[in-house]
Amino acid sequence: MKSLILFSILLSTLSSVHAYYFMGSLTNVLPFKSMMASAQFNNSLYLFGGENSTTHYSNDLYKLTQTSDGYSWLTVPQKNPINGTAGSQAFVTSDQQNLVLLGGDSFTEANASNYLPLQIYTYNFASQTWTSKTPTNFTLDNTACVNRQAFSATYDSKNKVSYIYGGFARQAVLDTLHKMDENYQTTSLKRSPEARYGHTTSILSSGQLVVIGGVASVNGTSALASMRYVLVYDPVKDQWQQQGVNAMNGYYPSTTSDHVAVVNSNDQIIIFGGKNKCRYIYRDRHQI
Repeated sequence: MKSLILFSILLSTLSSVHAYYFMGSLTNVLPFKSMMASAQFNNSLYLFGGENSTTHYSNDLYKLTQTSDGYSWLTVPQKNPINGTAGSQAFVTSDQQNLVLLGGDSFTEANASNYLPLQIYTYNFASQTWTSKTPTNFTLDNTACVNRQAFSATYDSKNKVSYIYGGFARQAVLDTLHKMDENYQTTSLKRSPEARYGHTTSILSSGQLVVIGGVASVNGTSALASMRYVLVYDPVKDQWQQQGVNAMNGYYPSTTSDHVAVVNSNDQIIIFGGKNKCRYIYRDRHQI
């Protein structure tokens, strides 16, 4: 993994970036929401749920598709809509048959008296229907994969498993890592050296997981995680390590949470946006 952060301000590079479009026709169509779950499927991005100014939990399903000259927007039909969520995670299975929705806050979660199992639903593209995969034989112990929000769910399409890491549940910040197989069964893996929420977790071609940013909780004290190092998990060894990163011209990215991260074909991780505890919304772009 390249341990180099390239620091640049997105606003100063827009003129040379060809992947940005101004789509005035969509300004009155796109929903104004936060905490939506998103998953890439070829040239499309599926988005579910989220909250807006009138509701904490919504259950709309959308598809944003990149075309040759911009983007198209579609409301996806749901024959049996599920309850709304906010702060969920999603991915499309490697066979491209289903959208998988995990966790998040909901009316059920808000009114539960104890920890719930991770909420799991699948949406089948062909039948346009949802199916619950939430465990029914849930036992609350120190290996349980509980429902959460502000977590990461990283899909390994090669091995058909996903890694559910961190987040918070019922005010507790989590340091747990679970592996979920294609039958939606979870296995508890080694806990990380510090608990995290609002972070990103990216998977490299080696299968290693890289955790960047968010809020770290150590011995009950929470603060924005340093951007001078990343957490790296090796699934072969079931081990975590802190790996330092080098600054570009003496600069590190600002500490941030609720940002996004994507991995390119060279195993470089590009992060964008986020906020700090002052709720400043960043528009910086960085590369690791």
